[in-house]
Order: sequence, then structure tokens, then C-alpha cells
Amino acid sequence: MPFKAHDQTEVRYNHKSSVPSLMGDWSPIASSSNHRKLMNPQERQKLERQLQDLEAQIHHPQPLQTSTPDAPSLKSVYQQLTLWYQGLPDGGKMVAIAVGGVFALTAVSTVLNLVRLAFTLAAVGVLGFVGYKLFLASKSSNPNP
Repeated sequence: MPFKAHDQTEVRYNHKSSVPSLMGDWSPIASSSNHRKLMNPQERQKLERQLQDLEAQIHHPQPLQTSTPDAPSLKSVYQQLTLWYQGLPDGGKMVAIAVGGVFALTAVSTVLNLVRLAFTLAAVGVLGFVGYKLFLASKSSNPNP
């Protein structure tokens, strides 16, 4: 079923689907003879060749590359960091050391806080268990208080 496009070009769809085929039944047909006169045979051949290329790409898609690039190794990251550090001026090296030191101290503090939290939770668990055994378990085993 043909329809008029914005540029007044009539487009026909393939009978088998509502999607225009790139070759076959899909070809722009000029609604007036002026459009036909403007397109020379070389331009038409060029368009036909482009349509054939597009159809080949659609019907024979390239496989997607599923492999991801390998993550950089720790050694290469260290080498890059060393090269970056050596390229800094003296003042920049001092600032980098200070920022690195603050970052390292923050990381150590966080780890120590997590360890402290684990010990606190363990102590609360042990105290809760001992309290349960002393107060609640002894009452349930003695029917006569």
C-alpha cells in the first residue's frame, strides 16, 4: 500500500510485511515527472548500490564482539602511577604524598572501625547468650520456683 512521504515521494511496501524491503518492492517512485528527470542514471546506480550494501548488512549482520578487554594488572597500574608521579613537579609530589597519606589513614581507620564493630557485636552476642542461659533457661528447667 503506497503512501506519500514528506517530500511528496510515493513509497510502496512489500506485500509480506509492513516494513519496506530495501530491494524488491521498495523503491521510491516520483509522484511527478519532474523528479524522474532530476535523477540521472549514475545517481540511480549509486543509490541502488548503497541499498544493496545496506541490505547485505541487514541480512548478514556482523557478530557482536562479546569479549571485553582484560583489566589492567596491578603491576601495570603501579607502573602508570609511578610514571605519573615522576612527571609531577616537586610541589605536586608533596601534595600527592599528603593526599595519599590522608587516603591511607582513612582506609586504615575504616578497617579498624569495622574490626571494632565485629568485636562489639561478638561481645553483645556472648553477653546475650550468657544472660539467656542464666535467667531464662534456668527458669524453664525448674518448674517449681
